Amino acid sequence: MKKKYLVSGAIALSMVIAAVGASSAMAAGLKHSPTNNKHGQPVQMTAAQKTDFEAKMAAVKTAIQNNDYNAWVSAEKAIDANSPQLARVTADNFATFAKDYQDRETKMTEQKTKMDAVNAALQAGDYSAWVSAETAANANSPALSKITATNFSQYAQAFQLRQQAGNILKTLGVDGGQGFGPGHGRMPFGGQK
Repeated sequence: MKKKYLVSGAIALSMVIAAVGASSAMAAGLKHSPTNNKHGQPVQMTAAQKTDFEAKMAAVKTAIQNNDYNAWVSAEKAIDANSPQLARVTADNFATFAKDYQDRETKMTEQKTKMDAVNAALQAGDYSAWVSAETAANANSPALSKITATNFSQYAQAFQLRQQAGNILKTLGVDGGQGFGPGHGRMPFGGQK
């Protein structure tokens, strides 16, 4: 039973970290990013495509930070000429949009800093530091009531193993959630194709 909670906690932690990264694209006003197909499933980009996308996202971010509506429209069109954001965000409401974006960016940066502290404590196997960091990140975290000084070493080990698995998948070129599950060479749940 405890192993189930440890694995659940490690998965939940990785989902928070993934959400922080994924929300950057969403916060910039993208409904579908080039990293996801029209069904929201991840797709592999070449290094050149990734570099191009990152440059376009940087242009969107810069326009928002500079509160420059016209530059934002150009940058958004470079990513997706049919972006629904182009219809929703106008010159009249752009300042509010930009402020909301910047507020989200600030919150995401703060959350990332907190999660970095959680990760560092897990990596170091430091229970006291983990409790402090986890409490700062989410005072209502279920892990705080389930992980004790007695079972923390297993929790830290699960975290470290998850990181190792992620590194192996990246080396194999199937990182980003690709390579496991239905449609990726495995049978769907229930065992039937």
